[in-house]
Amino acid sequence: MSPYRGLSLATFFGCAPALDPNRDKNSLLYKILGNQVTPKILFDFICNYIPHTNGVANYAPYGLRKVEAGLLRDGFRREDVVVAHPDHIEKFIGPDTQVIGTYEMDPLGMGPVTMTFTYGRKQTSYDEFYNAELHRRIKVAKQKTGSKAKVISGASGTWQYNYDPEKIEEFGIYAILEGELGGIAPEIDGHAGRFFNYLINGDFENMDPFRKRSDFKVNIKEFERNGKKIHGRFVNFWDRPDLDEIPEIVEPSMHGMVEVMRGCGRGCKFCDVTLRSLRYYSPEKVKREIEVNIKKGGAKSAWIHSDDIFVYGMDPRTAKGMEPNREALEELFTAIMSTGVGHTNPTHGTLAGAIADEKLIPNLSRITKSRDNNPVSTKYCLALLTIFSAVSFSIPVISAISTGPLTIRSITLCTPASDNFLVVTGPTPSKLSNLKSSTIPYGTVLVLYNVIVLKNDRKKTIYCNRFDLTSLSSLTRFILSWKST
Repeated sequence: MSPYRGLSLATFFGCAPALDPNRDKNSLLYKILGNQVTPKILFDFICNYIPHTNGVANYAPYGLRKVEAGLLRDGFRREDVVVAHPDHIEKFIGPDTQVIGTYEMDPLGMGPVTMTFTYGRKQTSYDEFYNAELHRRIKVAKQKTGSKAKVISGASGTWQYNYDPEKIEEFGIYAILEGELGGIAPEIDGHAGRFFNYLINGDFENMDPFRKRSDFKVNIKEFERNGKKIHGRFVNFWDRPDLDEIPEIVEPSMHGMVEVMRGCGRGCKFCDVTLRSLRYYSPEKVKREIEVNIKKGGAKSAWIHSDDIFVYGMDPRTAKGMEPNREALEELFTAIMSTGVGHTNPTHGTLAGAIADEKLIPNLSRITKSRDNNPVSTKYCLALLTIFSAVSFSIPVISAISTGPLTIRSITLCTPASDNFLVVTGPTPSKLSNLKSSTIPYGTVLVLYNVIVLKNDRKKTIYCNRFDLTSLSSLTRFILSWKST
């Protein structure tokens, strides 16, 4: 758990390779760094640990704070629920400890970014390295104190144990909490007390695998590796808590993060988020959680978490073309800024939602006091986000050639919110002229850089060619055509 020295994108540094077990021991690199890839001293500097109070973490991941709040709401005493600092976990493991829960987002280094950095796990990432170290220390502490505590692994990364089940035995994991299809983190915060009571009372030992859908189900999976059979207890949970069943955090979350909604109404078939029912937090509920971060954590900003902020408040069944609910978004961000935070920014958003309503971003920018010296305010969040969108049809993309040289770094696919809007890529031009366009076909996914939006008044003559951008040579011809006049 780290604040990453206030650098938002440094949170991906855990994906960096830590060790290369296959490095030639006769190489110069091995003589200098040993098996280290990214020097540990550099990693520990960037990923500095959060502060603690007598071993209790002062900040914790938002999902972990939700479970903590759920336990306290469901009758567990404050002295019986501890969110321990990773460096001081041994302090809270003893004969009376009954459950040890670990919050794991990328425990075995199988996340897409991590797999890229480690060449498909040929190297060991820092995520995997520190997760293994934490489980080793838990095992040692249990043996030292004679603790019979059950170790339960949860959060969105637990699906990885299906592909490296040897770790289940190595880490001494009693059970692994999975969602509906394994890769979806279950929403146990709505029923945290019931889940932990099942653990404590041993109900998961012989639970009927055909229990009713709104309850937990135990699945004993069998794996075979190198002629050896390995068994793992996987606990699945399907229920979607209503808004009034979702607890509000009572202690500060990492980065001042709060969520404003769950699920997404876009219905993309490739995305597991759409499997969650769509629910929106009220502005008052969001305010109360931000105030916890301010009063107890000293937060000066708020990260607003959702899978697509521009879906907030929208009814997908009636919204025309998934057009954002501007009034709901304005009310939400007005409430957020009324808490006294200096700035706020969403974690995720799609470009389509931003350009569907030409008044939306300017209005939100005014509400959030967006300005040039505030790089994480709403006005600039789109330039900081990596936006991945897939569409089943072609879209118009416009390149504007300014009086100076135009350098095209990349283009972003987005779902067109309206035929009346055209996306301009490249450095922001001081003077627009020689507009030319083309169409990017389905299947092209690139990364957003500087973007401005023009409204097509249909009075300009747009020169348009169709290109197949599936190859680098086609992309080169596409870019050259922009510069030809």
